[in-house]
Amino acid sequence: MKSNQKRFIDRRMTSRVKEVEAHGVNWCINNGIKMSIFVRNTFIPIIQGCTDVFSRTGRLLFHTKSQLPGGGLGQSEHHNSSYCTMLDCILCPSNEPKRNESSEEVLDLKVLDLIRFRTTGYTMLPFRERCDWLENYWREQIEANDHQDPVRFEVIRSHSCEMESMRRVLSEQPKFPLDGVLFYHTDVMYEPGPTPLVGWLKPYMIPEWFPQIKVHEAYLKDIPMEYTDYLNEIRQQETEKGNPPKCVPPDASVILPNS
Repeated sequence: MKSNQKRFIDRRMTSRVKEVEAHGVNWCINNGIKMSIFVRNTFIPIIQGCTDVFSRTGRLLFHTKSQLPGGGLGQSEHHNSSYCTMLDCILCPSNEPKRNESSEEVLDLKVLDLIRFRTTGYTMLPFRERCDWLENYWREQIEANDHQDPVRFEVIRSHSCEMESMRRVLSEQPKFPLDGVLFYHTDVMYEPGPTPLVGWLKPYMIPEWFPQIKVHEAYLKDIPMEYTDYLNEIRQQETEKGNPPKCVPPDASVILPNS
């Protein structure tokens, strides 16, 4: 387990809290989820008939089964042993009650990025193409489930950063409580480690970078009392921690199965 944990930590792709160009036509937005003790950034390897949920530090949180290729439910032994699926997800509190006192809580996972599906890896594709595969080709299969399944997946859609698209998206009440907004350069591939091509802003920071957009009031309701502006918050975090700010978005690891 320690060996796997080290590999998970070493191969994560993470973003940076950074400036986002206001005219960013080459960027895409992905909505993050408001974080609490029950909401975690996770990496999901689905292989050998098992569906594991790992934290961003590589700790195994859950060992279960799912309907996804290689996940152990509704598939032949051959498919479970030969298929492998890997997803970059957020683990959220489930609104679904337990089926009985002895059953476990249903896991609610929001899918941010596509790493591998069945026998195909997607890490070398640019973000815009990964989104196309995730949202237009595999979404229906990823979100399909039976009532008794112990885990549910839902794909979070991406949106263009063209101004009209941003106005439409940010003027509406978010579907989920947001912790932040992820900005991906459309050409970024899924590679280990931090990248300047993936940025992240707290919801209440958006008007500072996009003053021409009127955001929904939900984006502004959690502004900290001590907050003044974006740059001061970054400086304060750097001073307190002695390193880059610990405002990191959902991240994931890339672990390929043994051949």
